[in-house]
Amino acid sequence: MEEISIPKNREESLIILREYKNQLSYKAFMDIHNIICDFAIENMFLDRQDIERNIKLVSGEITLDESIKQTIESFKINQSKAL
Repeated sequence: MEEISIPKNREESLIILREYKNQLSYKAFMDIHNIICDFAIENMFLDRQDIERNIKLVSGEITLDESIKQTIESFKINQSKAL
């Protein structure tokens, strides 16, 4: 199976999430599933890094503040690559 680097739609984000299904409780899986769907309404699609960050958040590996810092840092790196 070809790895999806940048999802182009909601379904591609959900395909990435399904790879982690056996590692998550049903509630955690559905929480992240709903986040993906909420973002997709705005044509924003979570990539593997975003999904892995959400998994760490729902499993308690990182705090919300740490997640926000990681997201901002990732955004800065991606912006600098685009320039």
